[in-house]
Amino acid sequence: MAKLVKSKERLSAVEVASFAERKEPVSKLYHDGGGLYLFVDKRSHAASWVFRYTLDGKARTMGLGSFPNVGLAKARKRAEDARRVKSDNVDPVAARKKEKAAKRLAQATAMTFKE
Repeated sequence: MAKLVKSKERLSAVEVASFAERKEPVSKLYHDGGGLYLFVDKRSHAASWVFRYTLDGKARTMGLGSFPNVGLAKARKRAEDARRVKSDNVDPVAARKKEKAAKRLAQATAMTFKE
């Protein structure tokens, strides 16, 4: 499992809000630790959470949600869940797609034509 940085090096909720409000000329990644980043896009000034990791020597990025909708605590929880999946040597993106497909299948088979 990825080592988290010390709490003094991690982002605070106030910093996250200020990063998202800045109108910077370049897109930036703000590191929180353990592969969790806040990505601020230079064009739209939108902020979103991403989890960056490597699996089998390939770099991957997994979106965790947009900043106003997903707060810092929830983003940390989602990144922790993704790290747990990755620790089993399973791609978190593939696992999430598989889970969504299973939910869609369950919803589709829940109602019959007779109902």
